Amino acid sequence: MLLLQCTRKVSRLFGLKLQELPDNPIETVLGVWYVNHLVLFGGDFLLFVNDPTLYTLPIFIRDKKQQGDLEREFKRRIFYALVADGISEHRVRDKLAEYEPTIYTKTSSRRILGHMNDLGRNMYFYIERMIYEGDRVVDMLSVQRLLNRIPQRTIGWKYAVDAMRESFENK
Repeated sequence: MLLLQCTRKVSRLFGLKLQELPDNPIETVLGVWYVNHLVLFGGDFLLFVNDPTLYTLPIFIRDKKQQGDLEREFKRRIFYALVADGISEHRVRDKLAEYEPTIYTKTSSRRILGHMNDLGRNMYFYIERMIYEGDRVVDMLSVQRLLNRIPQRTIGWKYAVDAMRESFENK
C-alpha cells in the first residue's frame, strides 16, 4: 500500500479527503511518504520525503492538469529517480508493485515536517544558485540529487540516497 501523508496545503490543492492513519499499515521497502506543497520563485512544487530514509523527490507542477493524478505522477517520477540513483530497474518495478492501493492521510510526524522545512530551504538555495549561475532551465533531477546528498543526522550522518539503497539491499 502507498501511504501518502499530506499536509493541509496539499489536501486543499488536490481536493483530497484525508483518511485516518491505518492501525497496521503494511510495511514496504519504500515506506511512508510525506507530501508538502511549496511555492518557490512563483512556481508550484510538491516535495515528497520518505520517512525512514529521508529520500527526497521534488516535483515541479507545470499546470493544474498535472495535479489530477498525484499517485500516478509520484510513481512515475520515483521510478526514474531511483533508477538514476543506481538502483536496478527490475527491483524498483517490483517494489512499486507493492504500492497498491494508495491511502491519503494527515501527517503524523513533526520530525519529518521539520526535515521537509529544511529541505525546502535547501531546495530554494539550489534553485536560486542555478538561476544565478545563468541556467535558463532549472534541472529538477540535479536539485533532487543535491537534496539527497546532504548528510542527515537522524540517519547516522548518511546521505538519504545511500539509506534508500541500503533499504533495497536489506529487503
